[in-house]
Amino acid sequence: MRNLCVLVLCLIALSAIVAPSVSASDATTVRVGLYENPPKIFTDAQGNPAGFWPNIIEYIADVEGWSI
Repeated sequence: MRNLCVLVLCLIALSAIVAPSVSASDATTVRVGLYENPPKIFTDAQGNPAGFWPNIIEYIADVEGWSI
């Protein structure tokens, strides 16, 4: 068990060292698929994504600085 804890801590430390830093000016474009499954996700009368999944994705994109 101790060896497993040491391994996990080493992996966490390594990922912190190797992970690239992303500044606010770096834009990430994310492609998201859409399927019809109301009320979770669907296309509204104007052809726009609607439902709670698109709302969650848009919130995350705003926080992370993503372009969808």
